Amino acid sequence: MCVGQISRETTARRGRAGICRSLLVSALALTVGGCKQKPDQAPQEQSTVSADVDLSTTNVFTEAKPFALEISRARSFLHAKNLVKRVASMGIDSYIVYGEIEDDGGKWFRVLSGASESTIELRRIEEEWHHKYKLPALEIRTITDFSPSPEIVRDPTRYMESLTVGRKPAVSDAVMATMGQFPYSVDYLIESMSVLSAGPSKDDAKKFAAGHRRVDLDLPRGIKKKLLREQCEVFSEVVYEDNIYGDSVTVNVLKMRKEHQIVGSIPSYYAQRILDTDEYDVEIAEPVEVGGASSLKGFKVMLETKKGQLRTYFVVSDPSGKWVYFSQSTAKTEEQMREFLQMIGKSGGMLEYPEFHNTFYAIPDELGEGEVFVGFALSRLRRSYARSKGYAKWAKAYVGYWSSHAMFKDPKKGNWSFALYDMLRPDRREEVTTLYDKKTSVKSLDVYGTTGNIVYGRRWNRRRGRYIKTVAEINWPYDRYTVMVNNAESGWLGKASLLERANSLQLNREGGFAHRSVEEPTDDTGTSDAGV
Repeated sequence: MCVGQISRETTARRGRAGICRSLLVSALALTVGGCKQKPDQAPQEQSTVSADVDLSTTNVFTEAKPFALEISRARSFLHAKNLVKRVASMGIDSYIVYGEIEDDGGKWFRVLSGASESTIELRRIEEEWHHKYKLPALEIRTITDFSPSPEIVRDPTRYMESLTVGRKPAVSDAVMATMGQFPYSVDYLIESMSVLSAGPSKDDAKKFAAGHRRVDLDLPRGIKKKLLREQCEVFSEVVYEDNIYGDSVTVNVLKMRKEHQIVGSIPSYYAQRILDTDEYDVEIAEPVEVGGASSLKGFKVMLETKKGQLRTYFVVSDPSGKWVYFSQSTAKTEEQMREFLQMIGKSGGMLEYPEFHNTFYAIPDELGEGEVFVGFALSRLRRSYARSKGYAKWAKAYVGYWSSHAMFKDPKKGNWSFALYDMLRPDRREEVTTLYDKKTSVKSLDVYGTTGNIVYGRRWNRRRGRYIKTVAEINWPYDRYTVMVNNAESGWLGKASLLERANSLQLNREGGFAHRSVEEPTDDTGTSDAGV
């Protein structure tokens, strides 16, 4: 047992409740040293090479030297370019090819290294890199894997994705400030994220609950969304993925209410809730301090989830107690976690990531009277998405891109939402659109200056005591996006209401295609709950 460690045996828990409640008081007297994790990766530093990247290398695979090592792949050229920079800082030359491999969902940017007549030398190099840099297993690519032959990307400006334009989204200043609190690093991309608003007052919390149900968070044990709605004005989570190693870091940011009603140290309160789950043989709490834009203090909580395996949570806050941060990773060392948290407050946070900025800024700049923003979620589509769609060609073509979902609450008509699939470039979106099965039974309509579809359904109306025809969704392709606007579970917006909201989205257009009218449009039946 390490010096300063606090542990509890499962068999004795029930008779030691008093000890459980005083753990953090005892922990305050401990030294910060604690248990050191054994590094299982080479030390990782932020890429420090210049902003430009040299793609002019001549050592690329050809028909004469058809084999190369694939370090990684990305749908975004920007992320591929960042990876080239990072491996260059490690002394590894690489290049980017853009092409299609059969049954792999269309074109990807692949970061390759080397060119060889056989695989023997490449396997030797891969083993050397594994021992030196702890790189994961790399795949050997041959030029004949691609059909047609891939493009060797020489010009770093050709495929650059630009930030979309848009006015400030109609969200609270607290939501915008929360987005600025997250770490930013070119060595990570966003695997998933969500931000949930709970309103400026605790009295507002309940009305946001329905909209939060669809969003899953990987919160520390003992901490639930219901609790955070009561104590926080905004709470958010980002799962970052390392662009080389593929492991992840999860960071939660809480914007505390002024009347949060927590007595004493806020990190102590949340750390104690994690310990109070009483699920593990070993539960450890140690005080911790993390440097950065401001000194973050709190606790490092460790749970032995499996024999000999500790899961570590950082629970820290800024000196004012206005901001609270949780962080966890199953693969990063404590040193790497500290380095990551030290980036808090040193950048624009989430707004530095194009995958977030370009979908978040699609939120309308104005909402209707009494209408409020409930939440926003973003995720990178994985192979599991294609599997859930029966591996349809169009579904595989979406893998690797980001989908987003924004939720709103109308005081009279309930919840509505919009979803975006961002294909990064219009030409790529057009390619994927052609893969859809055209046999769906939907009706067309004019939306956002183009032709879209309206999908109807039937829902039970309690007031009328029968099923009625409702609008389930309006969808259309536009620029780089596939867009859907729909009624949420408790929403009863009709065609005119949903169409107005669709036209207000900022799809690379400041203010949207058309501003919201002063008064809510009258839906076809003239009632607020007809839905048609």
